[in-house]
Amino acid sequence: MTPILVRRAGDLPPIERKALAGTRVLLFLSPSGHAVQETLVPVAVLREAGVGVHLATWDARAIRFEPVGNLMAFAAPWSTSLRSLWAAWRTGELRHVTPLRNLEDDGLLGGCLRGFDALVIPGGHGPVFAEFLLGEPVRALLRTFAESGRIVGLVCHATAAAGEAGRGREMTCWPRPYERVLGALPLLGDYFAPLGRPAEDFVAAVASRVHTSARPWKMPHAVIDGNLVTAWGPWSARLFALALMNRLAARPAREACPAPEVLS
Repeated sequence: MTPILVRRAGDLPPIERKALAGTRVLLFLSPSGHAVQETLVPVAVLREAGVGVHLATWDARAIRFEPVGNLMAFAAPWSTSLRSLWAAWRTGELRHVTPLRNLEDDGLLGGCLRGFDALVIPGGHGPVFAEFLLGEPVRALLRTFAESGRIVGLVCHATAAAGEAGRGREMTCWPRPYERVLGALPLLGDYFAPLGRPAEDFVAAVASRVHTSARPWKMPHAVIDGNLVTAWGPWSARLFALALMNRLAARPAREACPAPEVLS
C-alpha cells in the first residue's frame, strides 16, 4: 500500500459506512496528561460513524486531561472537544475507566484482545504521561496489535512509542522545532517536552520518512502507511479519526493471536 498523506478529507479514498459495522477500537490511556482534543474528538467522530470505542487504563482510575488542552477547549466554547468533554463527564465515562487487566473479566474480548480491530494512543504532556508512554504495557500492546496485522493509531507525542510498529513506515509526529521551543520555557519546559528528547527523534529512529515541518501548512494532518495511522497534533484530531475509519473499513477479518505479554 502506498502511504496516504491526509491534508484534507478529500485525500482519503471513499468508504461505505456499512463497512464499519461491528468494528471496535481500544483507546489505551494514561491517567493524566492526554490532550483532550486528541482523545475525545476522535472518540466522537468514530462513535458517530458507528464504530465501537472502548476506553481503558492500566489500573482503574479516573482520566485527567492536561490543563493547556482544557483551556484551549474552554476558550472555544463551540468546539467539539468541549462538547465531548462535558458529555464524557456527565456520563461518568472518564471517572470510571476500565482497567485493561479486567477486560477479559468483562466478557468484552474473545481472548488476547482480538475483539478489537484497532489500538489508539493519543498524545499528551507531563511526567505521568511520559512514564505511561515509555512503559512496558504500551510497548506490549503495540507489539500485540502490530504483529497481528491490526490497526495502530498514534497521535502527536504518542508516535514516540511506535517502535517496531513504525519500522520502515512513513509517519508524522509533533515537530522537533516546536518541542525545542516549548522545552526551553522556564518551569514548563519539562512538562511540554516530557520524553527527555523530541518525539521526532524517536520516530526518525524507526521510520523510513518523517513528514514534519516548522510550517504547519506544509505537513499532512495524518499519514496512513499500511496498518499504521499517525497524526501530528490536536488540530489533526478529526482527520486522524477519518483516516482511522478508512483503515477500519478495509480491515481483514479478525484472527486469533497469542496472549499479549501485558495481560500475563
